[in-house]
Amino acid sequence: MSDAGNRDQYKGWLYKWTNYIRGYQKRWFVLQNGLLSYYRNHAEMAHTCRGTINLANAQILPYDSCTFIIKNSGTQTFHLKAPTEVDRQKWVTALELARSKALSAMAADTGSEDGEINMGTDSKEVEQLIAQIDQKLTDLRNFSQTLNHNGETLSRLLSEFENRRQPVGEGPGEDTLVKALKERTAMQKIMLNAMLNSCKDVGDFLANEGKRWKRLLEYERGQRQQLQDMVEQLAKQHSSLEKKIISQEGLSCSHPGFPSGSGTQQRGTLKRGGAASDDSDEEFHDAEENLGLEENQQVIKISLPNTTPSAASAGGLSTSPTDQGVAAPGGSSSNASSGGGGVSDINAANKEAFADDYESDVSYEEDEEEVKARRRDSRQLKVILNKRSQPSMRKQKPQQQEQQQQRLSGISQDSAKSAVATRPSSSIRVRRSAIPERPNYSLNLWSIMKNCIGKELSKIPMPVNFSEPLSMLQRITEELEYSNCLDKAAQAADQWEQLAYVAAYTISAYSTTTVRSAKPFNPLLGETYEFDRTEDLGWRSLAEQVSHHPPAAAFHVESKAGWTTWQEFTMSSKFRGKYLSIIPQGVAHLLFKQSGNHYTWRKVTSTVHNIIVGKLWIDNHGDMDIVNHTTGDICRLTYKPYSYFSRETPRKVTGVITDKTGVTRYVITGTWDDLIEGARVLKVDDSKAKQVAETKPAVVLWKRNPILPNAERMYNFTKFAMELNEPEEGVAPTDSRLRPDQRLMEEGRWDDANKEKVRLEEKQRAKRRQNEADAEAASSAGHGSSDHQAAWFKPKKDPISGGTIHCFTGEYWDCKQRSEWSKCPDLF
Repeated sequence: MSDAGNRDQYKGWLYKWTNYIRGYQKRWFVLQNGLLSYYRNHAEMAHTCRGTINLANAQILPYDSCTFIIKNSGTQTFHLKAPTEVDRQKWVTALELARSKALSAMAADTGSEDGEINMGTDSKEVEQLIAQIDQKLTDLRNFSQTLNHNGETLSRLLSEFENRRQPVGEGPGEDTLVKALKERTAMQKIMLNAMLNSCKDVGDFLANEGKRWKRLLEYERGQRQQLQDMVEQLAKQHSSLEKKIISQEGLSCSHPGFPSGSGTQQRGTLKRGGAASDDSDEEFHDAEENLGLEENQQVIKISLPNTTPSAASAGGLSTSPTDQGVAAPGGSSSNASSGGGGVSDINAANKEAFADDYESDVSYEEDEEEVKARRRDSRQLKVILNKRSQPSMRKQKPQQQEQQQQRLSGISQDSAKSAVATRPSSSIRVRRSAIPERPNYSLNLWSIMKNCIGKELSKIPMPVNFSEPLSMLQRITEELEYSNCLDKAAQAADQWEQLAYVAAYTISAYSTTTVRSAKPFNPLLGETYEFDRTEDLGWRSLAEQVSHHPPAAAFHVESKAGWTTWQEFTMSSKFRGKYLSIIPQGVAHLLFKQSGNHYTWRKVTSTVHNIIVGKLWIDNHGDMDIVNHTTGDICRLTYKPYSYFSRETPRKVTGVITDKTGVTRYVITGTWDDLIEGARVLKVDDSKAKQVAETKPAVVLWKRNPILPNAERMYNFTKFAMELNEPEEGVAPTDSRLRPDQRLMEEGRWDDANKEKVRLEEKQRAKRRQNEADAEAASSAGHGSSDHQAAWFKPKKDPISGGTIHCFTGEYWDCKQRSEWSKCPDLF
């Protein structure tokens, strides 16, 4: 034990209680500036602090001859043991002295000349201070008015005195004018002295209050700095622990901060003593042993939707004319003529499940016990999956197997050609395959984000350094990169195979989030984005920012392959310091013209980790229910959250398709960043405690496109993403391609982009203030409200969810053909 030549610092070895298994462990403790910190050894003092307790708010309790306890008003408690009784007494004395000094320093920092400042200053004290200042200023104004009046009178008397012709006598017969002059002069002197005294009082008062509030401000700044240092220290410790876990368990290849090579590769089995949770796979292995699996089979566990055959027969949805013919926005209504049943066949349980899903939010803040309870209550299905890489267990002729695989894996080349416009290949536009490389600008993210804790993501002023040269409208459009899944779904053999491809399409939207963590540009109100890929992909899309507070974007796509999809994308987002949660709240619709099947779903929660320190990475987690409102089928997809202590494959997704009676028809498995497979269920065994399903050989529903060689230098964009912001003639003047700050960022001129971004945002604020003033004037005049009206979408009631959704009017493409853009506002 030593003091290192500094009487305000005390350090040495103590034994600290850790847990019942390890007991007391030797740790290096340092007492300095009223803080007691500990480390594993001397070397850790330079980088890793294991814990700190503030003695100003702590109690020091002797326990026995060598042991003592330190605990604060929160949850921190240190059980410490010294080698000898003498050492314990030295430490207790040093701690008591440090605590006394910390309390004295706090009182000195927070006290004024007349007493102690209450650091919990409320609005009443501020109001009292303002009232006192106002009163003193009023007194000064009164003195000033009196002095002005006396000055004018004195000036008049002096003028009259100078204009007198005869001399003024002396003695008792002094002229009355001289008397009045003397009286006014004496009164002016008295008022001047009073005003000087009042000014001195005001000056002293403001000086004292200024010192008091300056100390208060310095104290708050110190507290803020201390909190910031603690957060940064905790973040560094968290990052250090992550790296140690990865290095010790050999998980570096599966850490979400690194791109994965193949989502189908299984992680090595790890032995962790006592680390298995209640959801461990021990029961999983027992099932494999009991079922006697063959070499080409594996078992997976899947959560089932909470629907049962008995509930399915309870009744159907409303059969009103509005519900029976669900019209796609911008198109004609289509009755469910060939989808296996009408809308009246949908059971009430499915509708309730859909509504419940739209009301639920998945969050990392969920209590661990609640998560475990929900997993225990959910219905589980064990699936014996025949691997596609091995011969099928059911004996088939090679020709039959080839035909079945070709039909299940996708539409034929001829049908794919028929899904797009029949133009000569020479007329198809050649699109770019590269963009300017990203400049190497360094910027501290924490310096920006530390002032944004608890704020909405859309309200955080972020420089372009943390963005990518795409708007949110373009990011929504990017979900169509794997639209071929919907083309295959339109040609599917039955409703369950179709739903499997729809599920694969919804999963593919997350494939780039493993390497894409940058924030897209927030669209300006009225901003649009069109993407016409009719000539090569068979579809065209339009997106428009229809609301700014809260931010909402309407999106519509129509395809020659016989499907239409639309959605209104909204989200709620909160920055929690260590991670950022993004919770989508919009509803996505999909309608197939031939079958009349109408699907809806809601996206899962995305969480951005390592905001403060470390490599940014995104995890997608939660349950997604894709509901066929025509047939009553449901696909429940479960995105497994990442965990260092789980034996699950990272980014794993499992799913099951059940019909309206609750019978399992299809199973889905894979990873959302690489590959999704599906298999049709052959039979379900209900004889055991849990249902066991056996499937046909799995087929590939979706596979991610290869990453481009230099993608990391180009924001990790795919080729499809690079095509989104490519300049194009004939688009609306509000199109995202024409946004100057976004274009400057893509060209690598980030300083100019930041300046342009500020200009555009200020222009938008000025326009909003003008709109608010116009609305207030119209309201005062008795006219209707003048809220923002979208140019190409109109709000309507959604017959499925019951909420309001902006639907495409169908006018955009006609206006583009005529180059008629009078409906577009001046944005850029």
